[in-house]
Amino acid sequence: MKKMKVKLTKSNNWLNKNDYDISEEEEIYDFCLAHVLENTRWYLDNLENLKEFRVSWKNYSNNKPVVPFKYVKKQEGL
Repeated sequence: MKKMKVKLTKSNNWLNKNDYDISEEEEIYDFCLAHVLENTRWYLDNLENLKEFRVSWKNYSNNKPVVPFKYVKKQEGL
């Protein structure tokens, strides 16, 4: 099982606040989605031991799921 190391500080789980740029955030998130799809049973068995992270393009104040960055509507001028 291929793994990707993501370093996060103990006080902050936002990727962009841990010095990852948007392309790195996208790569990490896409890798995680593919990895979960390929290894669903392992993730279900180990869910309580996994760390979570947040991506900068998601507004976490609503209940909508996080979609990959390539599907996010980009606003011009912001």
